Amino acid sequence: LDLALDNDINIEQFEFFVKLAERSMQPEDAVIIVTHVPSWVLSDYEKHSVESLPETNLRELMRTHLNGKVKLRLAGDLHHYTRHMPTDCLDKPTLIVSGGGGAFSHPTHCFRDRIQVGDEKDNYERVCAYPSAKVSRHLSYLNLWQFRWRN
Repeated sequence: LDLALDNDINIEQFEFFVKLAERSMQPEDAVIIVTHVPSWVLSDYEKHSVESLPETNLRELMRTHLNGKVKLRLAGDLHHYTRHMPTDCLDKPTLIVSGGGGAFSHPTHCFRDRIQVGDEKDNYERVCAYPSAKVSRHLSYLNLWQFRWRN
C-alpha cells in the first residue's frame, strides 16, 4: 500500500480494496499488508494519542472490510528486524519490521518490548530482534566513540 506523505492510504486505494474484498475474497482468504513505515512501532515510540494515530483509512479498511483476514503486517524503513506477536487476542496480525536490506543498522534497544497498537490498544510483545538489544546497545556505544575512525 502507498501511504504517501499522509501516513495513510488515499480514498481511491480504500475504495479499490473495498471492491476487491467484496468481489474476490473468500472466507478462508488471508491478507498480508505491506507498507513502508512501521506505524505500530513509531506510534508507540512517539507516544501518539488515539486521536493522532496515523493510518486512519487503513485501520478502517482492516477493521471493516478485511475484518479478521489480515494475518501479517510487514514494513521496512527502520533498518533492523523485529517481530511483534499479539498477546491478548491471537486473531490479530503478526507485525514485522524488515528493513535491513544492506543499509546501516538502526538500533533496536530504544523501542519497547511490549507495545499497544491501534485504536483498541491491542497488546503486542516483541519476540525477536536483530540486532538484539544487547548488541544494539554495544553498537550504539561504539558509534559514539569510534564512528569517525571506523567510517
